[in-house]
Amino acid sequence: MNSSVRGHSTREFPPEAVAVRAARAFVTESALCDGVDAEALALAVSELATNVILHANTPFIVTVERLSDGVRVGITDDNPTEPRIRDIGSATITGRGLAIVRSLSRYLHVEATGPGKTVWFELGWARP
Repeated sequence: MNSSVRGHSTREFPPEAVAVRAARAFVTESALCDGVDAEALALAVSELATNVILHANTPFIVTVERLSDGVRVGITDDNPTEPRIRDIGSATITGRGLAIVRSLSRYLHVEATGPGKTVWFELGWARP
C-alpha cells in the first residue's frame, strides 16, 4: 500500500440497521469515489457496517480517502475485538462478510485504534 491520499471525508453513524443504508450512500455518492466500481464499494461498506451493528454495537465512523489510484474506506468502532475471516460451512447463513470484503478489495487490514478498531479496505479504479 503505497498510494498517496488525495482527499478524505468522514461521517459518524449510530449502531442502527438504517445506518447501513446511510453509510453505503455516504460512500457511494462521494465524489472521492468517482471511478471506483460502485457495486463492489456498496457491498463492501454494507458488509462492514452490518458487522459493526451485529457484533460491536457501537456508533461507527466511516472514512473515505481518495487515493492516486483508487479509494480507501475505513470503518471505525469502539469495540476492541478484531473481526476474523471464519472457516464456515455452506449451510451457514452468516459469517461471510469479511471474506466478501477481502474478495472485492485489493487490500484489507484491521488496525487497533484507541478503545476499538478500524477495518480498512481499498478498491482500485474500475476497468471500462
